[in-house]
Amino acid sequence: MNDKTHFHSQTRSSRELESLLHLIDAVSGVGIYEVDLHTNTIYFSEGMYKIFGEDYNSFVPSLDWIDGRSNPDDAMIIRRILERAAIDKDPYFYTRRIKRKDGSWRTVESHGKVISDKGGNAIKFFGVVKDITEKEKGIDDTLERKEAEAANAKNLAILEQSEQVASIGSWEYDLSSRTTLWSKGMYVLFGITPGTEVSPQLYLDFVTEKDKLKAENLIDKITNKFVPIDEHIVIQTAERKKCLHIKAVPYSNEFGEKIKMLGVDIDISERKEAEAKLRQAEEEKQNAILNAVMETQEEERRRIAETLHNEFGQLLTATKFQIRGKAREAEKLLDSAIQLVRSISHELMPPILQDYGLEIALKDLFDSKLPESNIKYYVHITGLKKRINQMTEIAVFRIIQEIVNNIVKHSKATRVDAMIERRQEDIFFRISDNGIGVKETDLITKRKSFGLNYIYNRVHLLKGEIIFDSKPGKGCSLIVTIPYKEI
Repeated sequence: MNDKTHFHSQTRSSRELESLLHLIDAVSGVGIYEVDLHTNTIYFSEGMYKIFGEDYNSFVPSLDWIDGRSNPDDAMIIRRILERAAIDKDPYFYTRRIKRKDGSWRTVESHGKVISDKGGNAIKFFGVVKDITEKEKGIDDTLERKEAEAANAKNLAILEQSEQVASIGSWEYDLSSRTTLWSKGMYVLFGITPGTEVSPQLYLDFVTEKDKLKAENLIDKITNKFVPIDEHIVIQTAERKKCLHIKAVPYSNEFGEKIKMLGVDIDISERKEAEAKLRQAEEEKQNAILNAVMETQEEERRRIAETLHNEFGQLLTATKFQIRGKAREAEKLLDSAIQLVRSISHELMPPILQDYGLEIALKDLFDSKLPESNIKYYVHITGLKKRINQMTEIAVFRIIQEIVNNIVKHSKATRVDAMIERRQEDIFFRISDNGIGVKETDLITKRKSFGLNYIYNRVHLLKGEIIFDSKPGKGCSLIVTIPYKEI
């Protein structure tokens, strides 16, 4: 039988409505309350207890308790709003700052209506409460038929108001007749005209290509498997993309037979956008810290290099002139010391990197380090003639410098092959040698002694990827990918 479209109507049972309200509590963080103006008793839904950070039914709520957990200014203003609403019999709205059990402060908003008796006297408040902090920074079966119908009308009104406040829609799928019921909120979510024929297959018409398989599985759970659903999908409406959190449960009759699927769809796009902005801010913070650390390290290297070259190097040179012709062996030692100081100073702060860029500096690194250790090498560098972000240049140079130093000190290699290239959004390099290699156990236990910790940590800080491949007697190969930004 073909699926058909229907609106929610008052023919729904109280139990069905309460099931939907319970789902709304669970998914959207909305709470529902009722205040009896004659007895001053208050009913809290499970969602209301959650909003205050309390366990369900752990205490009996009262107006004084609510005011005690509210900002004093808000409590006084809201008392006046409720007093005026009771006199005028008009719907009311307010925002309130509340203190949760854990001491944190939250901002909530409430939409409510006044219920009057036949004489026109206000007897109750009904309202729905939603936590809006991130946006700004059951009926007994023994009741008589007329009482049940009145309660149904109240639940329907609260349901529609809850959907509007929380940007949600509710639906049901009848397993025997294959009919689909949508609330007004569902039509609003999908941006289609109320009354349009709908079915679970409609998800496929709106879902993005990336989430198509999710939508197919969702439809299968609704129409065939009849199992609880807790899923997230992204749909594309005429207005914009929306991220929906879909939660549903099977509904059984008094014999325990599954007869319907009851569900709610909630638009969590704003929350996802807020999370994305938070992640971006955190990434920017980490990048700022990384740049500060790298700049501090490079400044310290520069200072040490200048001290070695300008002070210690000059001291050694002066000493050499003092003993020239008097002690040939000492003079030779001083020549070696002077050359060592110059070499260390050059490694600490190679001026060629700052003056000519990464490509020339890397070629100079290989040309100066490997021949003196009798290591043959082949280096292929592409795409680095154009300068990139200075901190990225320094970071890439330091990583490759450490790899070359490790090869010279530990590998016993006779040949090195290096390919270094700038691609569209990253710098990729692979450096291999034909040395003695490293055991897998040594790679884990002796990473620090091999100088690999520095390489791994620096690549991780740059949000790059690294692959280390080595076997005893078969050399080593390091493959590194590092994202970069243009100057």
